Amino acid sequence: MSKENSKAPLTVAKGVNNAQAETAKEITTPEVPKSLEELQKENEELKQKLSVIPSDLENKIQYFNRKKDLIRKLAVIQDNKESIFKHLDNIAQLAAANDFSNERYFIVITDKENYRDNEVFKIANPVIVGEVLSFILGRIETKEEAIKREIEA
Repeated sequence: MSKENSKAPLTVAKGVNNAQAETAKEITTPEVPKSLEELQKENEELKQKLSVIPSDLENKIQYFNRKKDLIRKLAVIQDNKESIFKHLDNIAQLAAANDFSNERYFIVITDKENYRDNEVFKIANPVIVGEVLSFILGRIETKEEAIKREIEA
């Protein structure tokens, strides 16, 4: 076979690019019919989700405001998680340098007494700071999963 014969010509509807044509082809392909048991199971799951939503207006408002608040909290948690990941990479580089302390990353415990911050304790060891941040990251991920489950409920 020659190269020309092995390639199928691309036919595209007027005003439609190849990506749009592929998407249209994917959309119009028929789905495999689901079995009766699958449909009944899906129906029951949807009924359960709908039964959780309150029926009167006041409770609906509270319900959706709660969902909105959870979504906002989830966004904050995900931003914090992303920031910690970024800094963990930097701390790992400092820890690899085997320095006992550093001036860039440290944990400070302060006592706010009489409107003054009194430094009580300071840890500047990158290994320890990294371990503390990893622990915090684990707690953030646990909370993130709990919030996601509550949003989906």
